[in-house]
Amino acid sequence: MLTSQSNLCCPRCKSALECIAEGMRCVGCASQYRVEDGIVDLRCGRLDYYFNPVPREAMNTLIEDAEREPWPTIVRRFMAHVKENPDWLDDLIVDSRYTWKLGLELPPGAKFLDLGCGLGNLTKNIAPQVGEVVAMDLTWERLRFAKRRFARFNADDRILLVAGGDGPYLPFPDAYFDCVALSGVLEWVADVGGWQDSDSKLSKLGQMFMSFFGDSNPRVMQRKFLQEVRRILRPGGQLFVAIENRLNYEYFGKRADHHTQLWFGSLLPRFLANLYSIVINRQPYRTYTYSLGGCRRLFQSAGFARQEFLGFLDGYTHLSEIIPLKTRDGNMWPPPRPRDFRDRIKRSKHFVPAYGIIASDSTQSPSSLLKRVVGSIESALLADQSPVSIHTCHITGKEKAVLFGVAGTTSIIINIPCNSAAGAAQSRHYGLLERAQGLDSLVAFVPKPMACGVIQNVAYFVESELAGRPLRDTVVSGGRPFVLAEVSRLLRAINPAPQESAQSRLVGADFHRLVEQPLQKVLAFVDDRQLAKEVNAGLSERLRGIPVRYGLVHGDFSVQNIFADDGRVNGLIDWEDVDACGLPILDALNYLESAHRACNPHLSLLDTISLLAKGVWPVKEEEHFLENSYEYLGFDAKYHLELAALYWLYHVGPQLEFSLGCNRPEIRQRVELVARELLRLI
Repeated sequence: MLTSQSNLCCPRCKSALECIAEGMRCVGCASQYRVEDGIVDLRCGRLDYYFNPVPREAMNTLIEDAEREPWPTIVRRFMAHVKENPDWLDDLIVDSRYTWKLGLELPPGAKFLDLGCGLGNLTKNIAPQVGEVVAMDLTWERLRFAKRRFARFNADDRILLVAGGDGPYLPFPDAYFDCVALSGVLEWVADVGGWQDSDSKLSKLGQMFMSFFGDSNPRVMQRKFLQEVRRILRPGGQLFVAIENRLNYEYFGKRADHHTQLWFGSLLPRFLANLYSIVINRQPYRTYTYSLGGCRRLFQSAGFARQEFLGFLDGYTHLSEIIPLKTRDGNMWPPPRPRDFRDRIKRSKHFVPAYGIIASDSTQSPSSLLKRVVGSIESALLADQSPVSIHTCHITGKEKAVLFGVAGTTSIIINIPCNSAAGAAQSRHYGLLERAQGLDSLVAFVPKPMACGVIQNVAYFVESELAGRPLRDTVVSGGRPFVLAEVSRLLRAINPAPQESAQSRLVGADFHRLVEQPLQKVLAFVDDRQLAKEVNAGLSERLRGIPVRYGLVHGDFSVQNIFADDGRVNGLIDWEDVDACGLPILDALNYLESAHRACNPHLSLLDTISLLAKGVWPVKEEEHFLENSYEYLGFDAKYHLELAALYWLYHVGPQLEFSLGCNRPEIRQRVELVARELLRLI
């Protein structure tokens, strides 16, 4: 739902705008602006500006198709234009990259500006936590694309789309917003060109050289821009900036600068970097990034008296970990201690790949969204009288933030799902933990559920942290044969009496639930419809009516999720794909495939699934483990090929709900090629 347009101002003179039949008109300078496709067009001159990797005509077709085609299909078509660059996939669909929003104050009715919103992913993610979002960008087509995204994912949120950013002023009143975000924007502010239209090469060279001086200096332009942002922030409001670190440890020989592709470019003095860029790139050096000290000085010069710093590994794109470097939540979330010299450099406040900067003109300490979540957890654990502290924040590929911490003397994990698919998965996981407390055979192997709740549309789930390490460590170090007895013991704890479940034929509603639905879900991502049709028919025919026993299935019974302590398996985590009435033999197949993949990281899923389906396994002890599992769980080993194919469906199906569903090269490797191989085998 779009908000009203009554609080917009003229970007030329800052006067109020009034609605007219043709759009909007400034009451001061009488400038007129159009409103089209639900977007307020406040551009001052750069009406033909287009910053987007998809050609304009193709982008317009994509926008129209986005109103009716599945969103993953639209994203895959976009990705084809960028040669499947994973940076764009991260920008288009990954929600967990915005976990930094937990560090913002964000009062429930906050007015939020996503300045340079691009394709709208940040707006989509922040809108449920605030009262109103303005999504602003200079590229008209990007806003039209974003509007289709919001219609799908933000129907109940208040979002206004504004085209603009090329005028002398931002088109908003003084002190209007509670928070403004510049995610990957500040470094581009000064990249405005101007020398391309020079009459001669000599004139162009002179202009590029002189762009380093005076008001055209990038730092001067960035400071002026930050001052304008400060104007539209309320007193005490927050500016969030995500930007690469000028001293990113990777720039010391591991990779070139992100923006100019110049090796060591950001490390040079600015004057030399400008000459370097003119010689190599035929354009001046305009995309200034900063060290931690440089950021402080820049923001202070723009009037932001206080800054907080978060460190981003491996950048604000492809985010894997957030490190508190200098925050107001320092007592609750102190910086981690480095494990070794390399870790010390990688996590150093001076050399992290990127910064998240929270700047304000206030010296008061607001209550961040994370602090409110932790406060709610502390209230739920009141019986323990234990304050909660956090020591690590990891971001996972399953679109959730995992915070490791301590409540008193108890090690805990706080899971925060970052989208609806992750929320549903985490609810299943937590529900199993609660049910397991009444199952004598299983309770000792699962984390203890401790608290769950929702704060400002941020869901959280708290559980105890298991002792020990993932079994993967032991398996990879040569312990594959020696852990099998312990793995068998765990499988028996999950299903202590499989004989109590009568053997039956896989038909009817159970066949639809356990076979047809997973097949349809996976094969929907296969472009070759004839292949999908043949695989669907072949697997359905082979699986229909096979004898099975139903029981509890973990769903991701891998060496990474099984924990061991002092040589004994002591726990099982990540029950997100649990099925209380599934086929338990799939967990045994899952274990074998994951163990072999862990020991042979060069192998693809095609390799391991093909090997598993053929039934000729390279580790004899694991062959015996599988034979015993078939016998104990009451399945006939002659249907091994069919069950291996079913395991593949259950393995890739949940991943398609996340980034895999939009990643065409990975879909080809993990779905299409495996489907062809299974079709050949059956």
